[in-house]
Amino acid sequence: MLGGGAGRELEQSDLPRVFLTDAGLDLINRMVSAHLENERMLLSNLSGDEQATLRELLQRLTAAFE
Repeated sequence: MLGGGAGRELEQSDLPRVFLTDAGLDLINRMVSAHLENERMLLSNLSGDEQATLRELLQRLTAAFE
């Protein structure tokens, strides 16, 4: 077990398989929830139109990475 949040096993091919434990999945779920709440708080200061503009600008910026 790796720090309690993940583990690894050997499969028939002798290649390790990494997986999340229940504790690891719980941690990920809590982190995602906290991130989404932070995002909601940040965006709450913008109007609907401002949020739409921000979304459009971020999509244009991230398109270069696709």
